[in-house]
Amino acid sequence: MPLRRLAIRSLVFHWRSNLAVALGVMTATAVLIGALLVGDSVRGSLRQLAIERLGRVDAALVTPHFFREQLAADVAANLGFQKSTDFTATLPAIMLQGTLEGVSGQQHFRAGNVAVLGIGKEFWKLGVGGPPKSPTGDEIVLNQPLADQLRAKIGDEIILRLAQAADVPADSPLGRKTETVRSHRFTVSAIIPAEGLGRFGLRPTQQLPLDAFTAIEPLQQMIGVDGRVNAILVAGHDETTIPSAAEEAALQKSLKPTLADYGLSIRKTARGYFNITTDRMLLEPAIEAAAMKSFGPDGAQPAFTYLANYILANDGRGKISYSTVAAVDFSNEPPLGPLLNQQGQPIGPLAEDEIVLNSWAADDLAAQGSPLKPGDRIELTYFEPESTHGKVVESRHSFRLKDITPLNGVADDADFTPEVKGVTDEASIADWNPPFPYDPQRVRSTPPNNQDDLYWRQHRATPKAFISLEQGRKLWGSRFGNTTSLRMLPREHFTVEALSDKLRQAIDPVALGFQFLPIKQLSLTAAAGTTPFSVLFLGFSMFIITAALMLVMLLFKLGVDQRAAELGVVLAVGLRRKLARRLLLLEGGCVAIIGAVAGAAAGIGYAWLMLVGLKTWWLGAISTPFLQLYVDEHTVIHGAFFGVLVSLLTIAWAVRQTRRASIRSLLAGRTEETRFARRRRSRRAPWIAVALMVVALATDFFAAHLTGEEQAGAFLSAGALVLAALLLWTWDRLRADRGSAILVGRSALTRLAWRNAGRHPLRSTLTIGLTASASFLIAALSAFQLAPPTHGPTLDSGDGGFALIAQSDQPIYQNLNSADSRSELGFSGLPEKTLVDAESDGANIFSLRLQAGDDASCLNLYQPRQPRVLGATQEFIDHGGFAWTATAAKSPEQQKNPWLLLDRQSDANANHNNSTTEGAPPIPVVLDQNTALYSLHLYGGVGQTFDIDNPRG
Repeated sequence: MPLRRLAIRSLVFHWRSNLAVALGVMTATAVLIGALLVGDSVRGSLRQLAIERLGRVDAALVTPHFFREQLAADVAANLGFQKSTDFTATLPAIMLQGTLEGVSGQQHFRAGNVAVLGIGKEFWKLGVGGPPKSPTGDEIVLNQPLADQLRAKIGDEIILRLAQAADVPADSPLGRKTETVRSHRFTVSAIIPAEGLGRFGLRPTQQLPLDAFTAIEPLQQMIGVDGRVNAILVAGHDETTIPSAAEEAALQKSLKPTLADYGLSIRKTARGYFNITTDRMLLEPAIEAAAMKSFGPDGAQPAFTYLANYILANDGRGKISYSTVAAVDFSNEPPLGPLLNQQGQPIGPLAEDEIVLNSWAADDLAAQGSPLKPGDRIELTYFEPESTHGKVVESRHSFRLKDITPLNGVADDADFTPEVKGVTDEASIADWNPPFPYDPQRVRSTPPNNQDDLYWRQHRATPKAFISLEQGRKLWGSRFGNTTSLRMLPREHFTVEALSDKLRQAIDPVALGFQFLPIKQLSLTAAAGTTPFSVLFLGFSMFIITAALMLVMLLFKLGVDQRAAELGVVLAVGLRRKLARRLLLLEGGCVAIIGAVAGAAAGIGYAWLMLVGLKTWWLGAISTPFLQLYVDEHTVIHGAFFGVLVSLLTIAWAVRQTRRASIRSLLAGRTEETRFARRRRSRRAPWIAVALMVVALATDFFAAHLTGEEQAGAFLSAGALVLAALLLWTWDRLRADRGSAILVGRSALTRLAWRNAGRHPLRSTLTIGLTASASFLIAALSAFQLAPPTHGPTLDSGDGGFALIAQSDQPIYQNLNSADSRSELGFSGLPEKTLVDAESDGANIFSLRLQAGDDASCLNLYQPRQPRVLGATQEFIDHGGFAWTATAAKSPEQQKNPWLLLDRQSDANANHNNSTTEGAPPIPVVLDQNTALYSLHLYGGVGQTFDIDNPRG
């Protein structure tokens, strides 16, 4: 009879024992495949969620400033865009963060950090989940999570609050810090599910967003940006096609913003030169660099005009209030120079400590009893160029008067000063409504003592003093810029149109935030996830797989033990032992294949059960129940193959244990020699057990210096090593027990059980291993459950010592530790016991600033491509004890510290720690001028992550 046929007949004859082995193989394979399918399902669900959330939106441009709505149509009309095979349309949009407030009965409900989208009706054609009718007029569409939070229903009126569009940064003295929020009442026209476009957002996250949709026009009117938007959405042909890199590059080339989109203007002044200014008051460095490169230093003259609160002479006995001072290096060529003195001679370049006053200022000071001559000291008082907590700080600087220039020619030029709403647009200086602290009592505006007002009416904001450009930039330069205008010499071929076109071509749109991002491609790339769920579940399931393989070995060996006499007969009739083992292996291979096939189907069910658990019992791990089962045939085939391979190796090892059994023992029904054969204890087993224990202790020791998943992996590895060491020691003791065969006394029964277990040491050890693996898995998972603290917040606790956390979706510039500031913000109407007063109860409030970005905490399963970056005050750093000056990656000092600051080199995608490039110090992150979003991520030691949102401002 052929060996294969004999194996099949033996397989059928011993079907009971083989069925038990097949069930063990099925269990191991099912757990293996199920763990891999969970990872596939997480990635597939994240990918599908990104596709549904974006619809046909393939790329998007979102800028910090508003630009012409027509720019979207200009991109679509570009020849390069029309030749595109991937893109079909461009849609202008407004994308902002706001607050919604509704009333239900007698209760007010508020929702913050709402994504407010101003869109056109074409937007809803880009995906599914839209309202029956696109909102028009004062209508607003809410998604279901937002409606639930507001307790809103169709027909209800809600109030939308948004930050008013501001061209001048609020952290500069001329930036408005109060009255920055606009409100408008809308009517809910539809409530849509948080599916498809109902959960639209550009930042990848599986959490349910709070989305509100309106038409574009109401938002433009509400925040004062008529005809302007801050976003362009680019649609593709379908939801799944990813544009090629060449198409993305062609799309960027199709973007040709005008100077108006950048907030720039070029105007020919009455003096004949061309003036480049910005509605943001200060020219951005990228614009200035492009202009200087394009026109050259000889063709463009930078000027920096600033406001002096006082011009002081003679120790303050002579003073002129609220005067503009121009920092400029005059040209020798008219009309940009030269600056002449009263004798008509060129004054020449100014040193850092030198100042020139115009004749009006000199005469006015002389009339006040402070006549001037060259060399006299002149002091300027002014506000610092950047403010903190909404409070401006006044400083002063002393100069030496170099000369006096007549108020004519180049010195009589109001175009030095850019337009400032509430200042330069007022007819009288008495009507000023500036954003900075303004004292009208300082201004001489009432006849007959109305010198300041007369100067204003005749010369507007013409500078009364001039200093060198370098000195002005040292005193008043900031991160917002250090130039207010660029003055161009007139040339024959120069026109406003020609200069505008040349400057537009020189400016890199990307440097000013005008860049199309491949949103869909980035979202699908981020769908790979930060947490490898397949590896995670495989790691947690490894003990189950190990236990299942032990069970396979145990059951197969039991089957072989039951067939010992049969094997003895096979060997006794002359068949070789090697051929008998091949028969058992062939039979075991068939059992393994049958078990693996059944395990493949069971693995799909196991994965489904795990996903059900993640969507219900363990929902906190993924935040929202978005997971769906995705079955990849390659994963199933590979899992089944490895299941067969591992099971077959296990069976082979069990068969190998029969190699030393004699034919006599087999005929007697024993696959092992009896214990009375006096087996010797292994010399290597104790040392191997000791080595495993030492490695486990070393792993446990180094785990204290790891974080996140590395620490969890080290913990499980150490536990597995300890378990292996103890099982090896137990097997060695059972195998070589030399206790007395005479059993008397009270412990006789226990000793009898121990000796009976020693008859089959391997079988007993496997049985112990099954129970030990299950016990370890339960104990290990339970150890990760942290009990809530029973005492108040401390510095090294999860809350970092903070008792209360508050957040605001609009900028807060005031110092909340001040009672006056809280009153200014409207907190004074609250009950006294809810107020936090640093002077009365010792409490302190920390304001934190973050650059907007992706959520890099464990609550976001997508890979963050641009993590949010925290900007903290020195007081906050001192309070939390930040690892601010770490010098190496994952240094012990960092790991001991419960507060870690994310820096530019941080690996936020991996372990949520402050890991930097090996051996390199952290690079401080400087927030740009448009940063207004506050949201704090506190990265804790011992693998913990704290995600706390704080006010933005």
